[in-house]
Amino acid sequence: MAWDEISPKINPYSSENRLIFMTGPLTGTLAPTSGRTIVCSVSPRIYPQPWYTRSTFGGYWGPELKYAGIDGIVIQGKAASPKYIWIEDGEVDISNAKRLSGKGTYATQKALKKLHGDSVQVACIGPAGENLVRFATIQHNLTNSAGQVGFGAVMGSKKLKAIAVRGTCGVKIAEPERFLELCRYVKRQALPGHMAVRSSPRPGRIQCTHACTTPCGAVIYRNLKSVFSDGFINATPLCNDCNWFGKPENGLLVHYEADGLKVKGWPGWDKSTAVEFTSLCEDLGLCTWVLQTLAPWLTKCVDDGIRNIGGLKLDPLEAEWWWKFLHMIARREGAGDIFAEDLIRAAEKLDLNLDVARFQMPAWGAPAHRDSRQNDRHPSPGYIVTALQWAMASRDPFNSEHSYTLLQHYIDEYNLGKEPRLRKLSLKIYGTDKAFDRDTYEGKAQPVLFSGNRSCVKDSLLLCDWVFPRLIASFETDRDFKAADDIAGDTSIESCLFSAATGVSWTEDELDKAGERIYNLERAILVRSGRSRRMDETVIPHFKLPDKYDGTRLDEERFRKLMDEFYRLRGWDQKTGIPTRRKLEELGLRNVAASIHQDS
Repeated sequence: MAWDEISPKINPYSSENRLIFMTGPLTGTLAPTSGRTIVCSVSPRIYPQPWYTRSTFGGYWGPELKYAGIDGIVIQGKAASPKYIWIEDGEVDISNAKRLSGKGTYATQKALKKLHGDSVQVACIGPAGENLVRFATIQHNLTNSAGQVGFGAVMGSKKLKAIAVRGTCGVKIAEPERFLELCRYVKRQALPGHMAVRSSPRPGRIQCTHACTTPCGAVIYRNLKSVFSDGFINATPLCNDCNWFGKPENGLLVHYEADGLKVKGWPGWDKSTAVEFTSLCEDLGLCTWVLQTLAPWLTKCVDDGIRNIGGLKLDPLEAEWWWKFLHMIARREGAGDIFAEDLIRAAEKLDLNLDVARFQMPAWGAPAHRDSRQNDRHPSPGYIVTALQWAMASRDPFNSEHSYTLLQHYIDEYNLGKEPRLRKLSLKIYGTDKAFDRDTYEGKAQPVLFSGNRSCVKDSLLLCDWVFPRLIASFETDRDFKAADDIAGDTSIESCLFSAATGVSWTEDELDKAGERIYNLERAILVRSGRSRRMDETVIPHFKLPDKYDGTRLDEERFRKLMDEFYRLRGWDQKTGIPTRRKLEELGLRNVAASIHQDS
């Protein structure tokens, strides 16, 4: 649909841009973690130019849409006044949302549940989306969101406040008994999340999405006394929300200093304050990366003697200041209007500290993630792989390509000579025994191919990236894990679930081929918008900075050869980074090949 209906280089706020919500063949079933929904559109946050990409969110909205008899929604056009979409068992109504305008995402969901019933599931935007903040989210429940790429602003540009859904139908399964047994098997395999050894869930841990059996990340906080107002807060921080937590002695988290670049990090607060900040961002509909992205740049401004921007006095180490600032961004008030355009665009407009801004957002307008410089520990060979993932992505790749990075602990042990079984795992999964070898660029293209294809598979089925694919097998105890000769997991699980649910009997290789087809089609959409190898290479300067943990750097010459290998293995032209006509036709994309290669 994106290839057929979204014009190249279209403005994300154009009425002709599509906002696509899709479920998958496993959505609404018992398949573990299958409660996810994917959203696709042209992203206003992508830099230097908006282009098509995707984002997912968990919870219960996707299954409810499936129970209403609908697989997906494609939204185009623009309403003259605020609207919300009401769906009940296949019947669709576009209703007046004037009374919801300006409300936060929590109040919006409560209002629609009061109107249509408590069992209704709601995806909506807050003030940030209504005011076209480039990193506005689409929110569901307390913390589920399509976050980083700013699809809340696309929704806001269409004057669409919310989509409320109620369904009472079921989902038919082709082979119910086999499917149920597979679900039980997957539950046993996935119980430790992405780890190998099972452990008892820590207090407060909950599952964040329909059919999830792995309480790996979400923590529920109930009735915390509000720091900034009267009353109490309930919140469920996930993943990057934890950046608001922690009060170090020097007042700042995470420092980086090398090659003349000095980045101090960001402030952290006590539990109550951090939870309330997380809750505020999600209520306003702001991506919770906002602190990590903006705080180091603002701190550098203060260190340089800049005390005021756009009439706003800078005080980025104080919680009260952030409370006010976040509201200003969401409502585009005063200096908030500047930063609603995101850090990289704000720094360019103000001509201030561009080096820090580029360090914070090294590619595609996304915050640094899994880079081993600012965020997450992935020393060699980890960052060699993640650098290549960043180079080929349409947004932060680690929204759905975590699998290699989640092995970091085992990779460290392997390179200390303590985990020889990882070489066997590398050969089995990636087809090379060098995927985890330190200080070599050999065997590093194959994990990126695998994770790219599986990213497309997961985001189509839909399943959780923290759980799938199962690269490491599940063990009851640490003793069992140490005694095992082979620790490789079962990477065929997705294809087995798909086949039993749909009756379409596909092998693991056939499902991976479908992922490859999607990956190539996404690349073709980007090529049509101007993507090329030249743009892929723009990530190199960031990874040439020394790794924060061991000081090693990306070797540019060897990395360019690694890119050559990746393009060759992908069937893309090594000079341009464009999928070849032969590869596209091999994947059944003949019309795409004709369009991309019309002059050849």
